[in-house]
Amino acid sequence: MRHQDNHCTSLEWLAETSFTTVSLGADVSGDRKVDAADPAAVATAFNSVPDSLNWNPAADLNNDGQVDIFAA
Repeated sequence: MRHQDNHCTSLEWLAETSFTTVSLGADVSGDRKVDAADPAAVATAFNSVPDSLNWNPAADLNNDGQVDIFAA
């Protein structure tokens, strides 16, 4: 919303000009939704490490280099 002098507040400017990408930490499948596909993706990567064929870094929710009970 512009004021009479054609200026806007910083919050109004931010709302008019900014786009924000929000990362959903639990969106393991990468479909931009948190749904049933996410626990399935974690299950597929369960007991994996970076060298594993089933490794999915998005499933390593605590970033310790393994998908285990602590990441799930």
